[in-house]
Amino acid sequence: MATSVLLIITYHTWSSFKVPAHLVTPDNTLYIVFPPRSKAHTHLYGEVLTHWKEDSEMPAVNRIAAEDLPDELDKLHSYLQHVHRETGRVMSATPSHLSMKDAVHNLPHLAKFLNHLSVSTVITVPVSRSDLPHLLQKEPDISVTSDKEQVVVTVLAGVPGSEKESLCKTLSQLGKDHIRWVVVRQMEECTLDAGQLHKMLTSAVTSHLQQDKNRRQTKVLLVAPGFVNTPDVIGAVLRHPEAKIRNMLKIGAITVCIDPLNTFMEHRMLLPMLLNHCAQGWVNNIIFTSQTKAPSELLDTIQSMIRSVNSDVALLLAESGEVKRSTDLDQILSDSAFEQPAMIRARQLLYPGWKLQTKTPPLKGPLKMNDVILKFSRPLEKSKLLQRMKALPSSLSKFPFEGNIYHIYGLVCFSDSPSTVDIQYTTLSQSLVLRTLGAHTQPVIRGQHQYYMVFSGCMLKQDTMKDWLRSCAKQKPAKKQHLTRKDLTRADIAKIHKDHHLEPLPSGWFYNGTQFVSMAGERSNHHPDVENFIAAYLKTSNEEIDKYNATIDKEKWPDLFA
Repeated sequence: MATSVLLIITYHTWSSFKVPAHLVTPDNTLYIVFPPRSKAHTHLYGEVLTHWKEDSEMPAVNRIAAEDLPDELDKLHSYLQHVHRETGRVMSATPSHLSMKDAVHNLPHLAKFLNHLSVSTVITVPVSRSDLPHLLQKEPDISVTSDKEQVVVTVLAGVPGSEKESLCKTLSQLGKDHIRWVVVRQMEECTLDAGQLHKMLTSAVTSHLQQDKNRRQTKVLLVAPGFVNTPDVIGAVLRHPEAKIRNMLKIGAITVCIDPLNTFMEHRMLLPMLLNHCAQGWVNNIIFTSQTKAPSELLDTIQSMIRSVNSDVALLLAESGEVKRSTDLDQILSDSAFEQPAMIRARQLLYPGWKLQTKTPPLKGPLKMNDVILKFSRPLEKSKLLQRMKALPSSLSKFPFEGNIYHIYGLVCFSDSPSTVDIQYTTLSQSLVLRTLGAHTQPVIRGQHQYYMVFSGCMLKQDTMKDWLRSCAKQKPAKKQHLTRKDLTRADIAKIHKDHHLEPLPSGWFYNGTQFVSMAGERSNHHPDVENFIAAYLKTSNEEIDKYNATIDKEKWPDLFA
């Protein structure tokens, strides 16, 4: 066939996350061109389409004539045909072709040009000038700002509950005599607040510039949001709106934390963004924070999966995020691992032009992860809160996982203690961490609402989360109902009789040692006035109930979020 073939593939929205990000289109359509007389063209008709037609589970294939194509596709198809005809005409008119050796002899700069051309663009997106020397395997120009003057940003990523906070705490305790650590972390796990990030980076760089150069070096530990794509976080750092601050920042290395017990949502379906964090060019080290003390089939499975995605990344073991080997610490705190030529090339292939964009193409998928942040001012009941948290794993619903809570953390106070407590719970791993900060610790959130709780999950609703947290606080007691004769049990009546059976008998009644007997011959096992005793008991009890209900009405019970 001497006709260019245009294969138009329409995919479901929920399948778009399997398509490379730069090929995702708003109409969920992928266009593949097969030039005539090419091997791809031959395989398409000889193997692919034939197999699709025979297999009922394969997608339906409809053949469309060129004249029936939409205008924009008709122009593309006509252009491809024109290129093919012109190429064939030139090939047939030229008796022979120049070899590369002869061509270079006539055009001395051809080899250099082809080398430059092979890396200067990816599809239609130009490569950044700063990355081009690395792709050409040349020494880059010396930066005006020295490495000692720059502030190195070490990025710690991972889904919520991966122990990245524990790793951050471990790193921030190192070398305090000569390093000034600045921890940058936002509350949300599903969205990136670039404005807040820029403010914190500006503060870190400004403090660095104001201090004596002979004093401690400033380093930033950036704890990235767990359900945000890494290119968005790195891009926000490197595209700081202030040029002075931007030139002072440098990405050192990216480390991703993974807890094998906090990996699969259902069967082998991974938590969103977990594999994206492991993509080539976007991570230098991956740390496994559990299942490290003994052989683990789960850990082996996840390591094998990650190796299939990224064969070059360093896999490290650190139980609960506590890194102890000095060589591992050197890799995590590297000042230049992110700028290795192989990393730069991989980033350009995965996300072409990511430096030029304000945001990478959205990664669409079937799940919508979101955060719900609740601020409140009253203490919680510790037993109720822990009970509700431990019940979360059994309450997880299946796909599409709507309403599932996967991670909780916050700053709270319990009714039985004046201390402020930093609490964190991960549903899949059932990991609970309580850290007492002290009675006089000032919470992070200022203002009337001094405590907060952050819920991260799938399609969470604020009202539902409020009701969930309200159930963990001290509840307003329910009012008691008045007692009636029907509410009394046999045991209650027996007790009332026992308390009053020695009361004086009415005239005409006497006790013969076994029963109460009247002069008229009536006999009874109970005191003749037992009903009067029961009525008195009900009256007294109901008066106590009225006092109790009045106390509840007088006492103020403010809402947890008031």
